[in-house]
Amino acid sequence: MSLIKITADDDKILRERVLCMMDLRNEKLTQVARTLNLDSGGLSGWVNGGIQSRLSTEKKRLLSEYLGLLHGFLAPNKMHIWNTDSETIEKAMPLLVSKELLNGIRIVPMYSGGQPVSCAFLSSFIDDYFVVIAEPRNSSLHPPIVNPKKSGWGILENHALFSTAEYSDLKKTEDGNISEAYLKIMIRSMTEINSSMIDWVILVKEAVMAGVTIEEAKERLFTSKTSHS
Repeated sequence: MSLIKITADDDKILRERVLCMMDLRNEKLTQVARTLNLDSGGLSGWVNGGIQSRLSTEKKRLLSEYLGLLHGFLAPNKMHIWNTDSETIEKAMPLLVSKELLNGIRIVPMYSGGQPVSCAFLSSFIDDYFVVIAEPRNSSLHPPIVNPKKSGWGILENHALFSTAEYSDLKKTEDGNISEAYLKIMIRSMTEINSSMIDWVILVKEAVMAGVTIEEAKERLFTSKTSHS
């Protein structure tokens, strides 16, 4: 979906995804309008009223970038922080990512300071990495962990443990370092194996770049070590 020249059908799809992202981020229309210095009436007329002309193409682009969308889809190589629930994520992911990415999404429960705090949703495609950290809408709720058997997509991994400071730093990952955040979460969710951390980091990185599953990578590492022993 290009925002250079947008058709009526494209406009409808973009509105649906904008509403979806606002729900995932737990942001209200007035809040978004104020943050982006947009006319709330014009934004409402486009989002809720479906009037294509109420928002210019440039403002639609600005709105998309702010919410984390690129050409109407979830933007890669960006840290997405959502305050939402598992039901919303279950419905949203098939709308926001391609089929190629959907089934391969890694679902990693996240612990900080010994307590469950969020769930990471990770995927990669060629040189693009997708990292979403989904936290509950408020601290009294459980982290939004999606069950693949219920949703029909994704692979549930072991939980990843972080200290409070490490978790805080992870969420501040700058664009361009998303691959490092991806690998850090994946490594911490893996069952320990008899190898040094350096070997494991290199192996996981090579596996991700080559499209090899973590399970295959483990087997290759085991085979490699036993053949040299």
